[in-house]
Amino acid sequence: MAINSIHENYIAEAENYHAAKNKRIRRPVSRLAVAAIIAACLFLGSVAAYAGAHLYEWTASMTFHDGTKVTVSENAFFKEIPDDVPVVCENECMMEMTRAEVEKTLGFGILHSPLSADSTVYNYSTAVNSDGKTVARVDLWCPSFITENGTKEINLLVSMLSVSAEEGYIYPFMEGTDAMGGKTYVGTYPLEQLQTQAVLYSSEDMPALLKAILVFDNVQYSFSTTQYTLDEFLDVLHTLTL
Repeated sequence: MAINSIHENYIAEAENYHAAKNKRIRRPVSRLAVAAIIAACLFLGSVAAYAGAHLYEWTASMTFHDGTKVTVSENAFFKEIPDDVPVVCENECMMEMTRAEVEKTLGFGILHSPLSADSTVYNYSTAVNSDGKTVARVDLWCPSFITENGTKEINLLVSMLSVSAEEGYIYPFMEGTDAMGGKTYVGTYPLEQLQTQAVLYSSEDMPALLKAILVFDNVQYSFSTTQYTLDEFLDVLHTLTL
């Protein structure tokens, strides 16, 4: 990069250089200068590449339409995702899996509820890093995580960042992965059985919509419903378990 950035004037100067005109101590000085520049470039380049690859410490939060800012997780969260997990590229159809298949694929358990049927389908997708090989993020979309009498349902999105995730995949988790506008803060509720908390919010334009987001075991869970009351929704969240 340093070589490619040399100005044309310096290239012309080098071409016009004549040894007879520069016999004294210029040669060792210029060598030292060049060595110092190259060393500095290599060092700064290494630091930039290292810093640009990963963010190790961050806080996940959400900002609501009235300016309220609420912390979802005080600690950065990454997950050890096996190297051999299936890769679903962009614009490809998601892979349908049962919870047992998901857990076998990932090598760890995910939250579920006794209210959720064993036949519940989890739609699996991935995002890969710039190298096109390593997985940066895994998402599981479950549009009917819980259904009751065919009239009430709760949807679920499970999202996890690989320990190798690059900054571009981390930033959305820092600022809140829900891009819905007009978010209205409802409250933060402790989930004692999980030793974590859930941030609940709604929509300024759609008061019946209730959403909840929480982080457990370095995995982010987002729930949504339009048929449940706040108390009913909280009752469901308290049934979550591994």
